[in-house]
Amino acid sequence: MSEPNRSNVKRRLAGEGRPPPEIGRVTPELALRLAVARAGDDCMEMEVIATSVEMSRSVLTPLVEGIEEHSLLALLQGESGRLGLALFNPQLMAALIEKQTTGRVVPSPALARAPTRTDAIMCVDFCNSILNRFHDEAVEASLPVAPALAGFQYAMALEDPRAIQMALEDIPYRVFNVTIDLERKSKEGLLTLVMPYELPRAKPATGASEVSDQVGSMAEIAMDTQTEMNAVLHRVEMTLADVTALTVGAQISVPRDAVVQVMLEDIFGGKISLGRLGATAGHRAVCVNLTEDPNDKTDFASNGAAMMAPMTASGIVETPEILNMMGDIADLDGGGLAAGPSSEVPEMMGLPDLADLPDLPPMGGGDAPDLPPLEGLGDFSNLPDLSDLSLMD
Repeated sequence: MSEPNRSNVKRRLAGEGRPPPEIGRVTPELALRLAVARAGDDCMEMEVIATSVEMSRSVLTPLVEGIEEHSLLALLQGESGRLGLALFNPQLMAALIEKQTTGRVVPSPALARAPTRTDAIMCVDFCNSILNRFHDEAVEASLPVAPALAGFQYAMALEDPRAIQMALEDIPYRVFNVTIDLERKSKEGLLTLVMPYELPRAKPATGASEVSDQVGSMAEIAMDTQTEMNAVLHRVEMTLADVTALTVGAQISVPRDAVVQVMLEDIFGGKISLGRLGATAGHRAVCVNLTEDPNDKTDFASNGAAMMAPMTASGIVETPEILNMMGDIADLDGGGLAAGPSSEVPEMMGLPDLADLPDLPPMGGGDAPDLPPLEGLGDFSNLPDLSDLSLMD
């Protein structure tokens, strides 16, 4: 073999001309696999291995149709109001709950059941940990997909797949299907992450005048935005037997003070403000009191009588017909309470007859002393006789 040929063989054996090895190259799939393993160890010290990760592109309709029955549906929210979705199949959800409640994952398939709000709460930490670590791994590896993963966190649980189509836009989504080995094949779960495919748009630089215009536009949008609140008149605690015994027409007692202690709450049960029940334009209404602390009902109840007074023309809600709702309260007559029947006045018992009262003791002994003479008043002898005075003088 000639010397040039021998040199070419050495070059080929050394790898000349071959593509560089892919060892150490981070892909979105590998970044998610690392995030899942570390999230399981950090959140609940559970051995979690992502055996396979598949990334695809899909629109909303086929995605919703392919959801496994009784999966946990978690709505995700990212930066700039971007919405996504996390799906936990029944086996993954069961494994997370078993590990947190019993300390181990039962090595047998779990019975599928509809997830509850408690199930969703117990999966929140694991979900958020995966999302955070997935974004961190993508940023560290300078992956182009990193901006699309930014800021996503668990927002709320959805009841059924129909709610997904109402919450998410029908746009292209990036879908990650992750098959997970839980505690050495005690269970095998499936996690699906869904995020908008398009990258978030960069915010253009704005000047001072443009900022003021944006603030004005945001104010207009905020004033036209609708929100849902619940007015809670009264809460009653009942035993299970009493609840099951309720029938149509059953009456539940509500205290009269409840009409001036209406609690305004958000959809999550957080206390917002207090108010009083009234009416306006023929509809029931709640007059909101923003000066009272919603966590202190005592002060609010003490001001109940003042709040029942009619509002002035500058008030938001017209005078409510509170008296009609409060039953047998006495009628108002000229600003005061009208006198009721004498039979309603309680009888005063226990007072003795005046004739039976003892006599008062005498006031000292002897006659009272004479008063001293009045000096400096002049002579009163020239005063006319009263009988000579006439009304015509």
